[in-house]
Amino acid sequence: MTKLLTIDRELLTGTIVDRPNRFVVRVRFGDTPERVFLGDPGALKENVEPGHKMLCSPVSDTERATDYDAIAVVVDNVYVSVRTALANDLFERALGRDAIPAFAEYTVREREPSLPDHGRTDFRLTTPDGDTA
Repeated sequence: MTKLLTIDRELLTGTIVDRPNRFVVRVRFGDTPERVFLGDPGALKENVEPGHKMLCSPVSDTERATDYDAIAVVVDNVYVSVRTALANDLFERALGRDAIPAFAEYTVREREPSLPDHGRTDFRLTTPDGDTA
């Protein structure tokens, strides 16, 4: 497996107990279930299920109601990101390492470029033939 991203802080793996609301998942680390913040409430709700392993980052902030951030859920032995902020970083690194066969030899021309009429897109790419995608 190709390592695409490393996180330079402590990460803990626990087991999802339940999801009491859109933004909170209770995860068991050892004997105690803890409240974990899920920053993207729509994040893969079919994967954020009791029994699945979740990778979490401890947070030291006395102002917060939770002491952890959800980073990824383990599904079929694959880490699936539940932090939308990581998605573009993961895609760009995968692209640069030819880890996505459909995009082999594509390169990033620009991140989050404006679209002609309005809005933005995640990437403007250069195809192997030099075209824009």
